[in-house]
Amino acid sequence: LTSVLFPHGDRRRSHHAQRSREHRRHHQKRHGHSVQQTELCRRRSPSPTEDETRIMDDIEMNSHLLLGQINNVLDTVRLDEGCLGANVEDVDVYDVVALVRRVAEPLSLRQGVSFTATVQPCIPIVRADREMLRRISMNLVGNAVRYTDAGGSVALCLSWRAGVLVIDVRDTGAGIAPEEIPFVFDRFVSKPGSQHTGEGGTGLGLSIVKRYAEAVGGSVEVRSELGCGGQFVVELPLETAAHPEEEDR
Repeated sequence: LTSVLFPHGDRRRSHHAQRSREHRRHHQKRHGHSVQQTELCRRRSPSPTEDETRIMDDIEMNSHLLLGQINNVLDTVRLDEGCLGANVEDVDVYDVVALVRRVAEPLSLRQGVSFTATVQPCIPIVRADREMLRRISMNLVGNAVRYTDAGGSVALCLSWRAGVLVIDVRDTGAGIAPEEIPFVFDRFVSKPGSQHTGEGGTGLGLSIVKRYAEAVGGSVEVRSELGCGGQFVVELPLETAAHPEEEDR
């Protein structure tokens, strides 16, 4: 019989990591059930009315948003405990943007905000955590849409620069005062005067973005002026996936 002893701190981090994974699987299962029910309703109504379509779209979008809020809370716990485990795999950023658009487009439509998503050509397949890339992009886009008035616009752009994936989100919202910029990545910080508690309803979205970026050696920068909208730029140094011919060597 072989026993392995862990320091108290390691045991505690391992316990929290396991609980976090269990909670995430539970909520993802419930989220998947909600989306499946919505898809079933769509199939049963081949010619839905405008109201029925809007209701089904709202259910699906709200399910995605709720899961995002729950994941923000769970990931904050994991980051605090130092037990963030990355699931690194080959990722096509076009797939990541498609996942973001699925939630961002109906959200921006409901807010009366124009949303565009662009992937610059020649971005290679990267080695990264797909969910991390999606969460960074969605938190930034969701935050921008939330604080942009009807008639405004939000733009997401992914590009590649010398081994660095750049995620750029710009909006035409109210902007941020210079004295408030140093605090935008703090937890539970929201735009002054706003009735929202913060990103995704938890006030953790931008904090998660910053901590995710720094966890992989990246950075996030905010550029904004009051009344002139805002821009968030995340830079992530990532390895590229090996080409098949390279793997055979």
